[in-house]
Amino acid sequence: GWVGNPAQYWPQSYWLTFFAHSPWANNNGNQITNITIDTANDATIVTDWDTSSAANKGIDLMVAEVGEGQKDRNHANTLGGGPTVFRHTLARVQMAANLASEYVVNGRRYNITLRKVELRQILTRGNYSSAAGRWDSQKQPKNLVIYNYATEGTGGIVLGVNATFVGVPTLVLPQVHQEGSEGTQAEIFVEWHDSQDGSVKNTVINLRQKFSNSYWGRGIHYTYYLSWEKGTPSYIEFDQPVISEDWANGGNFVLVIE
Repeated sequence: GWVGNPAQYWPQSYWLTFFAHSPWANNNGNQITNITIDTANDATIVTDWDTSSAANKGIDLMVAEVGEGQKDRNHANTLGGGPTVFRHTLARVQMAANLASEYVVNGRRYNITLRKVELRQILTRGNYSSAAGRWDSQKQPKNLVIYNYATEGTGGIVLGVNATFVGVPTLVLPQVHQEGSEGTQAEIFVEWHDSQDGSVKNTVINLRQKFSNSYWGRGIHYTYYLSWEKGTPSYIEFDQPVISEDWANGGNFVLVIE
């Protein structure tokens, strides 16, 4: 909340415009200084925001935009409050994993144990303007660890036919996924242990190859299901995400690993 000191009253002959963002401070408790107000263009400007830095990691950056319900300026000097409609500016990604069916070969049951999941070559730094309502100048590709059994202090996640969420939802910069060769493209890296032959295996999933026009949109939640199919290969159809301004479900994407 904000309270004027001394008290502020709505002017009788003029209007006021309100700008707001959240949070005020970063993870280190320091005031966020790279968010400014462009009063000439009625915009909140976020400059060089780094989602991968320790200071900003996990911060749900929200902006009350003048153009989204806040520009309903009041000409009356009433005691009512000014409208501040906050909206998410980032996207959110969740991983889940399961077996497509029971892993049984010649009457014997085997296990798939998930060891690692990473998002690789993800753009982590960019600029945002509420006037345009979008991010631009995305850069600084990095690998984001979603789950690593070694740092969790366990032997990994033994998968069943029911989906298990992996790690926690991760806040990411809205972006079109990068194209390229392995190591330069936006991708999902997965590592697992197969008890049938005792081996550790891995695969790399190219997001642009799996999903046409692959991107993460502002304010959208995406769930990727990693599904191990140890039987007959099958094909999967992918639906395009639904665009929304609230943590809307951007689609459940099933990635079959044979």
